[in-house]
Amino acid sequence: MKIVPGSKRDWMRMASLPFVGYLFAIALVFPYWRLHTEGHPGGLGSEALNGGLDLFSRGSFICFVGLTIVAVLQLRLDERKQAMWSFIFAIVALVFSDQFTPPLIR
Repeated sequence: MKIVPGSKRDWMRMASLPFVGYLFAIALVFPYWRLHTEGHPGGLGSEALNGGLDLFSRGSFICFVGLTIVAVLQLRLDERKQAMWSFIFAIVALVFSDQFTPPLIR
């Protein structure tokens, strides 16, 4: 079993892993984080909500850019199926980035 990829195609498959992992982490962490930053007694309040949304939004946008670059490189290597999935995750990252933009910035 190889841990380090041997070909360019394997490297391109592995290059999208951190970005997709971040998107899944946001999807799992955000509901719990939102519950505890509503401003109710024991919550952190709206300042933490806006600050955290800004971080989620920027991270999602970085994932969008990274996944788009990886998808274009995969297309150049004729990995159409992998490129399609990278583009799909890039679109999800762009939607997350838009939805996590704090209300004051919009």
